[in-house]
Amino acid sequence: GFGILFVVVGTVYYWRIGRTSSKRARRRRNVNVEEEENKTGAYCASCGTRAKTGDKFCRTCGAKL
Repeated sequence: GFGILFVVVGTVYYWRIGRTSSKRARRRRNVNVEEEENKTGAYCASCGTRAKTGDKFCRTCGAKL
């Protein structure tokens, strides 16, 4: 009785903690990507898409940047 309850409670706790920390990690990654994108002020002259760091060609239309 108590063993099964203990396993179920432990599993639920582990599952919830894992989901919370992965959301935080995802949020941190998104912030870093946004910061990287904001450092470059380059836009495609053909279609207006914002270029990311290191891009030589537009990711949308393929024009040379």
